[in-house]
Amino acid sequence: MICSSNLSTFMHHFLMPKVLGENTNASALVMKMGGNLTNNSQSAAQENNRSSTKRGMVEKSMRLIFLTNHWPYPPGETFLTSDLEAISKHIDEIIVIPVGLSFEESSEPYSISSKINVNIKPVTLAVKRWNSWGKFRRAIKGLTRLNILRSERSRKPSLPWSIIIGELAQSLLLKDSIAQTITLSQNDIIVAYWANRPATIAALLTEDHPEIKTISFAHGGDIYASRANYPHLPLQEWALHRLDRILSVSNAGRDHLKSEFPEFHNRIQTHRLGVVSSDIKNPNNTTETLHILSLSSLVEVKRVQLIAQAMPYITRKIRWTHIGDGPERNNIMTHLTNLPPHIEVEFLGNLPHNSVLQYLKTEPIDLMLNTSSSEGVPVSIMEAYSHGIPVVATDVGGNSEIVLKEHIIPSDSNSEDIAKIINEWSEDLQIREKVNIIQSENFDSTKNAQKFISIIDEITNEIGKVS
Repeated sequence: MICSSNLSTFMHHFLMPKVLGENTNASALVMKMGGNLTNNSQSAAQENNRSSTKRGMVEKSMRLIFLTNHWPYPPGETFLTSDLEAISKHIDEIIVIPVGLSFEESSEPYSISSKINVNIKPVTLAVKRWNSWGKFRRAIKGLTRLNILRSERSRKPSLPWSIIIGELAQSLLLKDSIAQTITLSQNDIIVAYWANRPATIAALLTEDHPEIKTISFAHGGDIYASRANYPHLPLQEWALHRLDRILSVSNAGRDHLKSEFPEFHNRIQTHRLGVVSSDIKNPNNTTETLHILSLSSLVEVKRVQLIAQAMPYITRKIRWTHIGDGPERNNIMTHLTNLPPHIEVEFLGNLPHNSVLQYLKTEPIDLMLNTSSSEGVPVSIMEAYSHGIPVVATDVGGNSEIVLKEHIIPSDSNSEDIAKIINEWSEDLQIREKVNIIQSENFDSTKNAQKFISIIDEITNEIGKVS
């Protein structure tokens, strides 16, 4: 039961979660998508054109509804492009709905296949409603589902009411907005790309449509609550319990989820992400300058500052290039003042995915570094391996499931350890061939899309909805 004193405390501290920003311009969001925007009339026409399908067969009448955080808008999730485009070759209709959309008006979507429709109406409608509500109205929205609140609060140690009610309020609002703008049918498969809020929305949507099958991917931050300094992630147990499959991108994540949720461990499995296998390999470096690449957002969990702090210990001539940006940039830059002349550093910021791939194809790179404190299985490593670029990575998450054993370093490696690796690195053409084979055999988007379609076949053949 929620007592009045707890509710009063909640109302005092209740703040809008980060996903739906107060300054989001809803009309601008609608205009950005151009021809890829799925409007209500388009949805209705597509609904009418879809014929009946035999359950258990992935035929052209099957529709996938992907719930992402931002994709196809920046920042992040660029790695989704290869997988979704590969899947689109097997499915006639895919609708992507971002449910964490928050960006400047100047943001432009990534280039995507014409077969993939993007519907941003649900989130723009949710933004408009949320911004028009006061704190009391927002709280009331979250308090409408006392059964979910009681279930969540029973988990020990429990999360604060403000977090639980706030997350539930926005999840319900987004679920309502989706239900109002898209007509769901039994031929739909709802795929949450993350095992947090998108998974919660997927579970909520099936309350009115129990015949619809649901899948959630799980990566890193949506698996390990410790990354958010929480004892557990809000609403996750309630949501995942109601989904047909939870697909962890790593064995490490799979095992963690099975340990966390043993009651439905049989629905948790590993499913690899993938990239397009490249026929063009990274060219050999013919200079005496070792070229090192790092590729990630500049956020705390990526620990790019370890590479920056290693620079004073480098004794050879090197060039370090970083692709990506984020809130840790200024902190990292403080370690890069007064560098000796044999060290060159360049930060290229965020680049479009196609530009990153072009860089990997044309710019000689000797080594990529991954110094994260937590990971799933990084798509950046798959991309590097696809182009024959060796990677040294910390032993966290699923890194050891893709990186060569001899290139895995302890999770607590420090800047001097990183410098030692750089100083002692030597070229090995056989290594380049070996890493390329690892990617093409295990992390190819075309092959893994076929495996994903097999999972859909499997769940559509199952009788009844999970309880």
